Amino acid sequence: MINRELQATLENNKYKHMKKTIYIIILVTAFFSCKNKEESTDSAKTAKDPAQLFYNGDILTMHSEKPSYAEAIVEENGKIVFV
Repeated sequence: MINRELQATLENNKYKHMKKTIYIIILVTAFFSCKNKEESTDSAKTAKDPAQLFYNGDILTMHSEKPSYAEAIVEENGKIVFV
């Protein structure tokens, strides 16, 4: 009888300890997953967008007064950098 009560008490304490451990893990994860908004926006501003290559289509350029077609263009940060 005493052995069963002792065993039940030990199992109850084991589950309480596991519950506390899970709560601590959740709290630590939530704490470290929060980022400062300023840091994330600064990294977005400094990150350079990759250049994009456009080809195999009708690319009309207005480089001079007379329109002309190009085979390919490279765009970087909203500007055409190579024709």
